[in-house]
Amino acid sequence: MAAIFLLLVGTCVCSAAVVTVDDSGSADYTTIQAAVDGAISGDTIQVSPGTYNENINVNKQVSIISTDGASDTSVIAASGYDHVFNVTAAGVTINGFSISGAINVDMAGIYLSSNNNILINNEVSENWHGIYLDSSNDNEVNSNTGSNNIYCSIYLSSSSNNNLGTNLIDNTDYSDYGILLDYSDSNTLVENSATRLVRKDIIRLEHSNYNTLINNEVGVSDEGSGIYLTDSSNNRFTGNTVINNFNSGIFLSSSDNNELIGNTILNNLASGLSFSSSSNNRIYNNNFTNDVNVVLDGDNTGNSWNIEKTAGKNILGGSNLGGNYWAQPDGKGFSQTEVDANGDGICDSTFILGESNIDNLPLTTNVASNQAPTANIPSISPNPTTEGISVSFAGSGTDSDGTIAGYKWSSSLDSDLSTSASFSSSELSVGTHTISFSVQDNDGDWSDVVSSTLTINEAPNQNPVARIGSISPNPATKGTSVSFAGSGTDSDGTIAGYKWSSSLDSDLSTSASFSSSELSVGTHTISFSVQDNAGDWSDVVSSTLTINAASEQNDTDSTGPVLTSVTPSSGSTFAAGTTSTEIRFDYNDAQNGINTSSIVFTFDSVDVTDDGNATITDSYAFYNANGLAAGSHSASVRVADNEGNSVVFSTSFTISAQSSSSSSSSSSSSGGGGGGTTGEKYENLLVKDVESIFVIKDSHVSYEFNDKSNAISSVEFDSLKNSGSIQTIIEVVKDRSSFAKTDAPGQVYQQMNIWVGKAGFVRPENIENLLITFKVEKSWLTENNIEADTVILYRYADDTWNKLPTTVTEEVDNYVYYESETSGFSPFAIASESKPEPIVEEELKSVTDESAAAIASEELSEEEPNPKGISTTGIFVMLGIFSVVLIGAYALYGKRS
Repeated sequence: MAAIFLLLVGTCVCSAAVVTVDDSGSADYTTIQAAVDGAISGDTIQVSPGTYNENINVNKQVSIISTDGASDTSVIAASGYDHVFNVTAAGVTINGFSISGAINVDMAGIYLSSNNNILINNEVSENWHGIYLDSSNDNEVNSNTGSNNIYCSIYLSSSSNNNLGTNLIDNTDYSDYGILLDYSDSNTLVENSATRLVRKDIIRLEHSNYNTLINNEVGVSDEGSGIYLTDSSNNRFTGNTVINNFNSGIFLSSSDNNELIGNTILNNLASGLSFSSSSNNRIYNNNFTNDVNVVLDGDNTGNSWNIEKTAGKNILGGSNLGGNYWAQPDGKGFSQTEVDANGDGICDSTFILGESNIDNLPLTTNVASNQAPTANIPSISPNPTTEGISVSFAGSGTDSDGTIAGYKWSSSLDSDLSTSASFSSSELSVGTHTISFSVQDNDGDWSDVVSSTLTINEAPNQNPVARIGSISPNPATKGTSVSFAGSGTDSDGTIAGYKWSSSLDSDLSTSASFSSSELSVGTHTISFSVQDNAGDWSDVVSSTLTINAASEQNDTDSTGPVLTSVTPSSGSTFAAGTTSTEIRFDYNDAQNGINTSSIVFTFDSVDVTDDGNATITDSYAFYNANGLAAGSHSASVRVADNEGNSVVFSTSFTISAQSSSSSSSSSSSSGGGGGGTTGEKYENLLVKDVESIFVIKDSHVSYEFNDKSNAISSVEFDSLKNSGSIQTIIEVVKDRSSFAKTDAPGQVYQQMNIWVGKAGFVRPENIENLLITFKVEKSWLTENNIEADTVILYRYADDTWNKLPTTVTEEVDNYVYYESETSGFSPFAIASESKPEPIVEEELKSVTDESAAAIASEELSEEEPNPKGISTTGIFVMLGIFSVVLIGAYALYGKRS
């Protein structure tokens, strides 16, 4: 049909038009014949509902289609002595008409004498022939209904290579035949249904060869046979159902070399199958259930009634193919009574139908019943365990007369779990589970269910952590309103409650923040704790609050802490290439002492108080600033004494920029080669890639790298803050990273350092969901006999190489692409172990774990020049500058001393 459609569309596309017909006069034409006469090849004629009394000659390639279908659109012959539709042109479509009235001998509702036509969804009735193909080939005749046609509903005469599908033959009164093939070869009849009375044979083949009949429903014939062949050979009948016919289900007369395979032939009156002088036919895997199954008349030699015993599903559902099933409605047929001792679905004796006609392997259903399989649960481990822990399930089964083909696991709490023999799950509900397991054999039978008990305990709750943000003013005067601010964090839940109390005034509040002017005079120990959503309380944190009597206010000290020294001094300038410095503020308050909990250390507008590189005491505040870039930097520390008097101390310094020649050299470093200021040895650098992105809050950030020498495709994260311009550096190294103490494991593809932002940027309050994507050449995998899914991204942290969760994402052209999750940035290696091991995912603790902080402290955002571009003279100039800086630093130190 697709070929015919293309043929129709491909003809006269440039001039095809839609022509309309309506017998009411509201369209282009009032008759179909007028529309055909006025059309050109390729046109579509759309016919509106109505009754059209005419005989139509279709002599050009057109499509004649009713708009509302056969139930509303009728074409009745104006003269019963002519065809209703006489189609002489090729490539014609007739769709959706009720066609009747061509009652004279050999007249038809639709007459085809051309090729490549389509007849679909038509109802042909009360004609001599419903549809008549006369020397007409390669047509599609589908989904038509034929009823009460005098001679035949579908008639093929000298017509070949036609497809007849899903047609309904509903001849209730006086039709001779349903479908008749006369001198017609190589036609296909599929899923046609002829289940109402006809006078003679429902499907008849005369002198017709090499036809195929598949899955047709045939019956009931009032006087004839379901399917009748005369002088017809090399036809094939498969999957047809032939029932309740007056004569034979299938009758072969002088017809040789035909095949009957997989047909169901039931309750036919004269016989299920009749042969009259028909030889060398092949008949097997059919279901014959009739009072008389076979009648042989004349010379019927060379017929084959079985094939060799072959494993495969037979027509009864058994596991072997052989001969046919011979049964009778009363249950006394050969296949119903014969013994099958070995249970193979084949009778132990042959069935003799007549002289030289023997079924050597007749089928039977007297098969020994299947033995159900047995299920076993070898292990469920660990048991008991805690929610969130992965539990491994292992099951097995045995089958004495077959094999295990299916598995089923279920839980009394979580319903269905798996259909595999073994599996693991970390998503089981808390409680005591009854785990049920069963197996299915290859015959489809299930074993009895076996069960085991599994206990999942609730995971212990992690206590929250409380923090007192501020108590102000402190000290305060009796009657003055004091504001309290507290907060809490919970790693496995949320904060649901708060509790403030005083050593002098007992309970104060159950809010995170509150104010009170009714505090007693004296020194209070203020206690604060938080409660999580599981009901557990944090450890108590405390702070001292002094409330003075009103008369003591004039004696209160209002002098804040004093700065005794700061390093570096404000306005200091460091040499170009400086990447780190130590910042220290020394202070004291001789009268009231320092309130250590009040101290806040800020560097370059970032709070680093809790940074691993910061040390806070009651006499000094220290911060080791790493990853510094050229330009201005500032630091400040806010310090308060125990009377609440606070002071902010600050300092600033500048790192000189590179010389213009150095800048020119470093500008090409992103392409490949070149030194940097990260601390990696220049001689170990192969490629250096640098990308900058302006990072804003609540955005997904992706640094894309395209250098073919760099295996890293992208570095990605989700931003939680507005951070401004952030630089990412990829350093592809020749050997292992200078920051790694040991070689990376396995077969190494490439090693590199990855640095993101300045020191302190890679923190959980700044970014989350860190991801690295990379690619590996397929040629490297092939040359080293490495499977793509064994490639792992390793990260160096805590003085060891850690496997990261790594997944293959796609294969494109010459590369396999991967992605890995990470908790920080440091040295990395792409490698494959020589012996595959289970991947133990790196614990994604936090982007501020100790190893990340230790290496991230050396990350930088600026680049150094490429030494390969420096002349001998340039080296001497640089050495001179370096000497001057050393002398200046020494002089400054002496002056300060």
